[in-house]
Formats: sequence, C-alpha cells, structure tokens
Amino acid sequence: MSENTTDPKTQLIDNLKELHLPAMRSGFEEVARLAQQESQSYERYLLELTERECQARREHRIERLLRSPEVKRDLDKSHTDLPPEESDRDSSETK
Repeated sequence: MSENTTDPKTQLIDNLKELHLPAMRSGFEEVARLAQQESQSYERYLLELTERECQARREHRIERLLRSPEVKRDLDKSHTDLPPEESDRDSSETK
C-alpha cells in the first residue's frame, strides 16, 4: 500500500490513472453509492466496477478496429461486391 498522506479518494484516483483504468476512475463513486444503497457486498461492487471497465474497453477496441485502414478497405471492397439495390435496378431499366 502507498504510504502517501493524501486522502484515500485522491490516492484511488491517482492509482486508477496510473493503471490506465479510465472507466473505473470515472464510475467508482457512482457504483459505490449504488452498492451502498442496495446493500451490495464489496465483491458485487468490484464486479460492477470491473464490468464497466471491460465494457468500455470492448467498445473502444471495436471503434479502433472500425477506424483501421484494413477494415475500411475490407468494408469498401464488400460494398462493391454487393448487388445493386432494387431501386438502382429499376432506375437503370427505365433508361
């Protein structure tokens, strides 16, 4: 444990920042309040907190992958392989 004399909340925020856990850092107070209101166990509190972090990381991973050049290229390629829409066929037939 840290031997720092700052208050526990500040230490916790600093530790979560150092560990790169932004979702836990931004949500620990809200989750703690809800856990206390619902008389949840400490383990349940930690579970909720870690689930939020995991979900945030999944979402960021998906966003990052969707922005990657490889995925953009594959998406562009797959769109050119698709048959034209019905409305496109109709308009080309009338020409």
